Amino acid sequence: MNEAFVLKGNVLAKYQGPGRDVAVPEGVTVIGVAGFYSCSSLVHIELPRTVEKLGFSVFAHCTALEHITIPELVVCIPRQAFQGCTSLTDITLPAGLEEICEEAFTSCTALREITIPAGVAKLEAETFLGCTRLERVTILGRDTKISASALRGTTAEVVGLPLGKLPQEVREHTLRAFARQYAAGASIPEAHRALCVKYIKRMGKKLLPLAQTEPDLLAVLRELDIEE
Repeated sequence: MNEAFVLKGNVLAKYQGPGRDVAVPEGVTVIGVAGFYSCSSLVHIELPRTVEKLGFSVFAHCTALEHITIPELVVCIPRQAFQGCTSLTDITLPAGLEEICEEAFTSCTALREITIPAGVAKLEAETFLGCTRLERVTILGRDTKISASALRGTTAEVVGLPLGKLPQEVREHTLRAFARQYAAGASIPEAHRALCVKYIKRMGKKLLPLAQTEPDLLAVLRELDIEE
């Protein structure tokens, strides 16, 4: 077996190879705690479909990692799994995912978009803290809850949930993003458009203070006949 992988049965306890392009051996079911921690030369990794569990901080501070697809058997993204992965631009989460733990993606400063599977019940505290380039989080579940600090330090919009269910800061970012797209005539998913328009009509003039500093939102309010 490749000496780069420290294996204990079906558990990959530690990777100690040169990095860059890595293919984890077929048959591994668990990647242990901090298995690839601070592997700064890791750029691409392929995980086998046999992987069922990822350990705490498994890929934390892999600062060159650009993309990863999580195998379908994984149901939990552990705490600090991708913390400080500053080159991560794309991650594909499995449809059967059930949990994303606290701080899972903190300081992933290159990440722009992510889709959260329907089975994830909550975005926990500081899930995306400091993901400064994050623009959109698409939620596939109807009842997913978002912690007040889950998206702190981002300006991301949330697509897929009624705006009334979002923390105030996230709701305002979502309104701003919707208004910018609306004013620019950009393509907006019909369901998201309907949720935003419904919220704006329900809130009415209560949104005018925010709109005074957001010209695009003010234009939307006027188009919907909501004026001072």
